[in-house]
Amino acid sequence: MKPVVAVVAVCGLGLGGLWLAWPGPHPAAPVRAVATVAAPPPVAATVDSAAVREYRERERFGADVHDFFARARSLDPVARQRQADALREELRKREADRSISAGESMNLQIALVRVTVDDPQAQADALNALGEKFRAQADQENQAWLQQLAADAQFQRYKQDERRIVEAVMAMPVIPGGMSRDAYLREQLQQAREAAYRR
Repeated sequence: MKPVVAVVAVCGLGLGGLWLAWPGPHPAAPVRAVATVAAPPPVAATVDSAAVREYRERERFGADVHDFFARARSLDPVARQRQADALREELRKREADRSISAGESMNLQIALVRVTVDDPQAQADALNALGEKFRAQADQENQAWLQQLAADAQFQRYKQDERRIVEAVMAMPVIPGGMSRDAYLREQLQQAREAAYRR
């Protein structure tokens, strides 16, 4: 028998065996009573970690948001406002535990204002107030970050090294290795950052 024919014959027999062994009724296979064995629990039931719960909660929230915006115009104003307020409350919680970014929250809140406030002037005022709130929040977080960096000894050490490195590279008449000045400076600063945080 030629090798190609043998391979085809073996594959055909294997596929036929799989077809007969596949669960479910087959006209060519006789029906037999089979002893049932308890199936293992689904993977989802055994893996109930915090990460899985958090993922499911994010998915649920995303579905709630999608559902609200899909139905918002068909809701009466009171129901629409009540559901929008519930979403805003959920957004506040998610902002507090950092499970949603400020940008995502702002975009959702803008959309909520647009779908719940019909008067153009009231909508503009609400959007301006929302913008001010997020600007103030960003300024406050930026100040907190700058204070954290000022107290970080490793970062301060890097900043001192950074000034020295920039001055040295800018004063070099020829950059080693045929690199551009920018590429060499970037490489030197990266090495200084790594060294500062290894100490």
